[in-house]
Amino acid sequence: MDKTTYPTLALYVTEQTEHGYYHIYACPVVLHTERPGSIRNANDWTTVKGGWFLDNFHVYSQGNPEDVTRLTNTRGAHLYGFEASYRTSTVDLSRAEKMVKTLRKLEKALDKLNVARGYVTSYGEYVTRIAEVFGCEFLVFPTRPARGSWSYDDVETQTLTLGEGRRQIDHLEHTWRESLKKQEAV
Repeated sequence: MDKTTYPTLALYVTEQTEHGYYHIYACPVVLHTERPGSIRNANDWTTVKGGWFLDNFHVYSQGNPEDVTRLTNTRGAHLYGFEASYRTSTVDLSRAEKMVKTLRKLEKALDKLNVARGYVTSYGEYVTRIAEVFGCEFLVFPTRPARGSWSYDDVETQTLTLGEGRRQIDHLEHTWRESLKKQEAV
């Protein structure tokens, strides 16, 4: 029986508009490692249950308000181009092998969930399925980021269960869509 104590794993979810595109990102973090409420990036020294390699792993989405076909369909503007990948500038052979192993294992687990539950219908569902596969307990959202800060210690956050987090991601997307409607009306 495995008696290893693993850190509490979560996905940290942020949104950003860049060059006219709207994005919601999620990246693995560990909670409470230094003190209650602390948040740290999962890195190549982080040992998590399942042996996942999570250093520089991100879940990505994109929404383009100027894509007319997406704006005029029955759903209106929405996020598309969901992707789970690594964002890193340097990769050696050892790290590359760990990345490939994690991506293959993740893809296989997501395929099983697709068979059992059907394909995802929203980015929120996609993120929570990845969180579930990784063994994440929570999704964490910044509620009031400190301007110009790079540390999680300077950001107020809200920690939600996976179900609540999925609804929050869907709400972020909905808020973005509503802001586009208001811009069109002007």
